[in-house]
Amino acid sequence: MNTLTEAARLFLTPEELRELTGRAWRKDQIAWLKAKGYKHEINALGRIVVARAHVEGKLGAGTPPAPEPDFTVFERRA
Repeated sequence: MNTLTEAARLFLTPEELRELTGRAWRKDQIAWLKAKGYKHEINALGRIVVARAHVEGKLGAGTPPAPEPDFTVFERRA
């Protein structure tokens, strides 16, 4: 399994981070992420790491919520 490909699916790429924040500079990206409530980490290389699933969740993308169960079948019929 290609580790780079696996990591790319888990975390935003630097290009995607620039697209999300609209900022090119690291300090400005961090400020934007904090202001908008995005969870992020700084890795050992000093790069900003943002989970793709977190971004998709905040933006309402990804897996749609499960539908509510239909309990009307248990209603008493008169």
